Order: sequence, then structure tokens, then C-alpha cells
Amino acid sequence: MTMFDHRVMNPEGVHAKLASQLAEKVKQMPQTVQLVKDKKAVNAENLLAIVGLCIKADDIIQFKVSGEQEEQAAEELKKFVQETV
Repeated sequence: MTMFDHRVMNPEGVHAKLASQLAEKVKQMPQTVQLVKDKKAVNAENLLAIVGLCIKADDIIQFKVSGEQEEQAAEELKKFVQETV
């Protein structure tokens, strides 16, 4: 399992549109991705679960990527998250 943390820079936090973009990105990946906030983990493919975490600006979220080529996938996801969230 490969993990990385991310501080949410978007002043609006992770609203529905960003959550949708994130879920779509993760759905394209063959690896399993979990999103964790305050020790609550959800499947990062699930739009409603992401929104349910109520992620606000300056929150620190963690991604857990597992599966084949997880390190490469984590780097790709990290870049995506830094550019959008």
C-alpha cells in the first residue's frame, strides 16, 4: 500500500464538482484507492462518500493506493490532486 497526504488548497473545500472529478479519475485506475479524513476511510470512487467527508479548505486528507504498480499510480493521483484539489 502506498500512501500520501494532501492539504486541501481550494477555498471552497471539496465540493460536488471536485468530488466528481476525483471519483472519475480514480475509476479510471485499476488500483484500489481509499480517501481518509479524520480516521474515516471511504472508497475514492464513490462520489457521495467523498462529499460525505465534508472536506474543507486546509483539511489534510490521505490517499491509500493499493494494487499492481501502486507507487506509479499514487504519483499520478498525487499530481492530479495537487492541480485540482
